[in-house]
Amino acid sequence: MINKLLKILFLVIILFCFFNNFSTAQGIKVEVNGGLGIYSMNDLRLFNDEMEELYEFDSKTVSDFPPFFYYRYSILFNYKRINAGIIISSQSTGSRVSSHDYSGDYHFDMIVKSKSHGIYLDVIFLEMNPLSFTIYSIAGIIYTNLNFNEALTIWDTPAFDNEYEFISTNLFYEPGLSTSISYKSFSLSLKVGYLLQFGSQVFKDPDNDMIILYPPVTSTSSTAVKPGWDGLRVGLSLSYTLSFRKHNQKQE
Repeated sequence: MINKLLKILFLVIILFCFFNNFSTAQGIKVEVNGGLGIYSMNDLRLFNDEMEELYEFDSKTVSDFPPFFYYRYSILFNYKRINAGIIISSQSTGSRVSSHDYSGDYHFDMIVKSKSHGIYLDVIFLEMNPLSFTIYSIAGIIYTNLNFNEALTIWDTPAFDNEYEFISTNLFYEPGLSTSISYKSFSLSLKVGYLLQFGSQVFKDPDNDMIILYPPVTSTSSTAVKPGWDGLRVGLSLSYTLSFRKHNQKQE
């Protein structure tokens, strides 16, 4: 129910921004952005630690939610020194706990992926042609998918191979700075920001609302696990701006 209300509210905000900006815009800007994200994933890291404590054999975390790529696409309306519009993004990371010896092989993988929809706003605070310096902010909803894969092989014979899926929806806000160099209608930018995740929705099974707990046993000390996309974002973006003024002058 909450997810549906969030989607409806976000759609209303997007439509309002679209029509409000379109009527006063001096141009439209299409931007593609990619870079490296550092993701906290504190709860999931603790979950891995707790899982290792439960094993009756030696294991090691060989990958622990390392920095990984993110991708963003936006359509923005330009008015003087301001750009505003909608942005969608995706990002992912993961971990592996494993054990291997002559008798068998065990691994426990977690793959975390997310897609988000947001509202983007930036303001140019300094121009030194062809360079410009901008402060930006993004706010929106982030939808996360978590996939577990746990498998054990003994003497080349599979003992088990289990997969589970969990989902979570939260809010986020990212402030940041960028510097751009422009040539005609094109612009190349370096962006540095820090994403802050809000909301308390934990990972749930999409079918029966089962949640993940750590320690992964039912007890009074168990804590529900939620995603942690908080962290630094550093990336490059390429954009193209179509000026309405130039288009109107040609028609005249």
